[in-house]
Amino acid sequence: MVRILRISQIEGEILTDVISSGTMLKCGIHPCPLKCHQIEDHSQMPCQHPYSGMCVANRHKLKWKCHQSMPDPCPVCKKEAELAKQQKKRELELKQRLEEEEQKRLMQRAEEQLKHDLRMAELDAKLKLEQKAVIDAQIAQQQANDLKQKLMDLEATETNAQKAAANAQAHADAAFAAASSSKTSRTPNPTPTSNPRSNSPPLTKADKAAVEAAEKVAAEEVRKRLQAKAAQEKASLAELRAKRQEEERKKREEAKAQQKLRQMGVCVAGYSWIKQPGGYRCADGRHFVTDAQLDLGPI
Repeated sequence: MVRILRISQIEGEILTDVISSGTMLKCGIHPCPLKCHQIEDHSQMPCQHPYSGMCVANRHKLKWKCHQSMPDPCPVCKKEAELAKQQKKRELELKQRLEEEEQKRLMQRAEEQLKHDLRMAELDAKLKLEQKAVIDAQIAQQQANDLKQKLMDLEATETNAQKAAANAQAHADAAFAAASSSKTSRTPNPTPTSNPRSNSPPLTKADKAAVEAAEKVAAEEVRKRLQAKAAQEKASLAELRAKRQEEERKKREEAKAQQKLRQMGVCVAGYSWIKQPGGYRCADGRHFVTDAQLDLGPI
């Protein structure tokens, strides 16, 4: 049992002064501080002499007993190192998570951009098809108007030809009348009658031949002009009809091709098909079908 003589406090430490027995302890440095005890062998008694000092990093104050070694590593430094490691790990995990989220966002944005581009390409293709359809409709309407105008011109030409024939006949009649009046003027003081023409002298064979020749020439000229005009109009009309039939054939062929392309299911996205040399390509641009693969056959 230890007999305490004095208790003092120095710098927050409680020190006890005891009467030492003078026997050296196990450390070989400090004597046993106890006076009244029954231990004869002090070689196994741990020395309780207090020590203090700064850690290796010179950051924390440490305390230990003589029978203990100086704490190494410093428990406070070790704890701080563990906390710093955990903090670094959390920061690394946070950084990785942020990078993964950013990568995911970029991939999603790229996918959305791709969908947008594909949609815009599809709309552009449809717009071009619609514009082409409008142009084709305008051309068809113009052709119909041209055909109608040609028919009206042909009808007007036929009417003019009939008028020209009538005028030629009138001219022939006038020539006949002129020839008759010339014969009548050579006869002195004709006796007036109710029908002067019936009393005029008859035409000679030469006069009749001249009148008939003039009539034939005028009629032949009119006939030739009418035939030439009719042939020209007929050729123009035939050309317009052939052109219209060819355009209708191409439209039927295009409609049949589009229907067969949809049935083939080559473009799973369902994009429209655009005619190109040698075949068709989808508006997405990734699929191509040749004319031989379509095998449209006779339209």
